[in-house]
Amino acid sequence: VALYKPKGIITSTSDEKGRRTVIDMIAGADQLRLLPVGRLDRDSAGLLLLTNDNSWLHILTHPSFDHQKRYRVIIQGNPLNSALQKVSKGVVLEGEILPTKPCQIDLLSYDNSSDLMVMDVILSEGKNRQIRRMFELIGHPVKNITRLQYGPVKLKQLRPGDWRYLSDSEVKKLKQKNLKAQIKTFDSEKSDY
Repeated sequence: VALYKPKGIITSTSDEKGRRTVIDMIAGADQLRLLPVGRLDRDSAGLLLLTNDNSWLHILTHPSFDHQKRYRVIIQGNPLNSALQKVSKGVVLEGEILPTKPCQIDLLSYDNSSDLMVMDVILSEGKNRQIRRMFELIGHPVKNITRLQYGPVKLKQLRPGDWRYLSDSEVKKLKQKNLKAQIKTFDSEKSDY
């Protein structure tokens, strides 16, 4: 299932504080035993995949499988090119030992009057609040994040709160990617012997 998660919704199957979760947004999700694939923080919106196939969860979420995720990001200010290059090459975030994986940053627009920059950021990993932390590191706080794409699955025409089943083509592409990832993992494990 592809869901357009609105801001303010928790990416979880339940919440001890009684806040709305992504499961609450899909009629029958608990009977289908849907689980979120990865996370979007409460202050972020956009595409979230849900599955009832547990064998997919690890492959769809682990950074070693390089599933690219595209985000539309709005930040405060107009960072220097050198700062953007630093972020795109990978930075060590507070509390982390290893740097983030390299990411792609596509600048879309800058508005002088509001001092806001719009860009697309493509990640192949998803550390906790990674985009927010990367841009805070260079002094440009994030004002808005919307995930537009997860691998071959795009948000398309969904509106906040809407959901749809994945198309046969999307499922096929995800399964092909997962099969290639499993073969890659098997080959690397085989070389350990």
